[in-house]
Amino acid sequence: MTTSYRQELEKYRDIDEDQLLKELSPEELDQLDLELQEMDPENMMLPAGLRQRDQTKKDPTGPLDRDALMQHLEKQALEVKEREDLVPFTGEKKGKGRAAHLGSTVHASKALMGIPAMLMF
Repeated sequence: MTTSYRQELEKYRDIDEDQLLKELSPEELDQLDLELQEMDPENMMLPAGLRQRDQTKKDPTGPLDRDALMQHLEKQALEVKEREDLVPFTGEKKGKGRAAHLGSTVHASKALMGIPAMLMF
């Protein structure tokens, strides 16, 4: 015997939600809370911290000590061996360079205006 969709929904209309919630364990309540939170990871208007729920269970480690953090990062950077370059830097300049190109155009434009070369610089 098939029942209509409306009749299926009728049996859920009289459910006592408060009683159902009282019967849930704390773990089940946490899980329900996580599922009910509306988070949108694609929404660029939200700050990054609000795009997804907080999943950490750890307590805060303490206040931020910027000086100690900077000292640790500097020490760690000095201890790490630098990697070798795959292509060694030769210091060779290719082409005429920008200064040579600009100098020739400046001289040419000033020569067109009739300015003597010694007054240009």
